[in-house]
Amino acid sequence: MKQLGIVCTLGMREPGHLRQVLAYREMGLLKDPLLLKFYFTDNHPYGLPPTVQGLSVYLSMIPPNVPHLWFVEAKGEGYLAMESQAIMQGGHVRIGIGDSPTIEGKPLSNAEQVRRFADLARHIGRDLATPDEARTMMG
Repeated sequence: MKQLGIVCTLGMREPGHLRQVLAYREMGLLKDPLLLKFYFTDNHPYGLPPTVQGLSVYLSMIPPNVPHLWFVEAKGEGYLAMESQAIMQGGHVRIGIGDSPTIEGKPLSNAEQVRRFADLARHIGRDLATPDEARTMMG
């Protein structure tokens, strides 16, 4: 990846995965900013629970001097709460019908889900990145 200039998101399904990523960064195998995706699910018995406390564990493990962007990807009943929590705490979201075809029991298209979370971000005072701004942020 490094030789080819490939930038990827690094998925964390367990806290140990984040420890590995930080070790690889220290070894010079990963470049900054790290693009960290925290997976949460109600549907499978792995990882931290889809709660504010679960997210806090991951965030507390990232040293303050490590440039990074973080994302939440949630599946199951915790989808709405976890994606909303990420927006409120300065993170980013991965959303769409592939993760949750319904919100609060109502089927929503990808565009409707994006609109809903974009409205939430605006409501709490967060700006939305343009595609060019997102590419720049993510290296």
